[in-house]
This record gives sequence, C-alpha cells and structure tokens, in this order.
Amino acid sequence: MTKCKESIKANKQKTQALTEVKESLSAQLSEREAEAADLRAKVIEFEAFKAKAREEELQIAETKMVMHQVISSFDPLALEAARSSHYTRP
Repeated sequence: MTKCKESIKANKQKTQALTEVKESLSAQLSEREAEAADLRAKVIEFEAFKAKAREEELQIAETKMVMHQVISSFDPLALEAARSSHYTRP
C-alpha cells in the first residue's frame, strides 16, 4: 500500500511538473505568434512603401523623358547640355 501511495505521489509531482512546462510553452508560443503577426504587418507596410517608391521613381523618369523631349524639340544642343549636366550613372 505504501508503494502505491508513493507511486501516486510521484505521478502527481510529474503531472504538476508537466503542467507547468506546458503552461510555460503555451505562453512562449503566444508571444512568438504575436511577434510573427507584428513582423507580417511590417512586411506588408514595407511592401507598400517599396511599391510607392517604385511608382515615384517611374514618375520622375517619365517627367525627365518628357522634359528632354521638349528641350530637344527646341534646340538639340540644349538637350546635350541638359544631359551632361543632369545625368549621373547609378
């Protein structure tokens, strides 16, 4: 009978320890899920920013192209001067 009581007591202690580990892991998982959600939101925000930057870059390039076309229609030498003063290689 004593062995049974000791076995029951040992099993209760093991169960208690496992429950504590489970609760700790559950809390860690919740934290990681919150971090992952935050990172996903940041990725979406970054992608939107990147798309906006590309759009602005394209608008600037189109504006420069139109400007050079207008300048070249007036004076071909002025176009060459504008290219040499404003063009820089990436």
